[in-house]
Amino acid sequence: MIDVKMWGRALEQMPRLSQSEWQALDPVAKWLIACRASVLFMTFTAAALGGLMAWRAGSFQWDLWLATVLGLMFAHATNNLLNDYTDSRRGVDKDNYYRNQYGVHVLEDGLMNERQFWRYLGATAAIALLLGGWLIVQRSGLTLELMLAGAFFVLFYTWPLKYYGLGEPAVLLVWGPLMVGGSYYVLAGEWSADVTWISLVFALGPTTVLFGKHTDKLAADRHKSIHTLPVILGERASRHAIAGMLCA
Repeated sequence: MIDVKMWGRALEQMPRLSQSEWQALDPVAKWLIACRASVLFMTFTAAALGGLMAWRAGSFQWDLWLATVLGLMFAHATNNLLNDYTDSRRGVDKDNYYRNQYGVHVLEDGLMNERQFWRYLGATAAIALLLGGWLIVQRSGLTLELMLAGAFFVLFYTWPLKYYGLGEPAVLLVWGPLMVGGSYYVLAGEWSADVTWISLVFALGPTTVLFGKHTDKLAADRHKSIHTLPVILGERASRHAIAGMLCA
């Protein structure tokens, strides 16, 4: 049975569910919860900012923008699913790790087996690739390079980038020049230095979110040999960095 109310709940937060509650959900609700859809708003906002910049420059096209925003959101959802799969297989998410505390982890909670999980992951990645391929045909130029750069971060953010202090800089680049600047490029057909600088200001938001999250679980990550930037810098320096990014 379709539960539109649960769709809204999954877009607003990361709900905790029992096995029976999970089994009663429709496929869309399961997908929204599994891919942590509530955080996709940051990606929508990045594409919206790129679209506004293109509209300001007189280059906005609805079909290109809709394909861009949906492609980016499905790519982000793919990354979230891969993140959970990679950390689950590496044993990171076991023993009540932070990821299991703030929302459903479909693998660790036994709500999906790997075969079911890979069907969700494959469908999500396929939609992102199809939309990206259509944009390459429509716009060409740097669109292929931007898509390949995005694919690199989707595939390798969780490991090895996050494990060696490169996850936070990656988020700054992805939610800034790659998403905002890339959205603008697809619509306007040219790269803009002004949009790139503005994109970095926006990207400080998602980067601060991640930096704060990694600082809060600094001790747990250090114990599991995950050397995020806060683990490398230490708690005091990390909290100063977060304050600095908020002020910036």
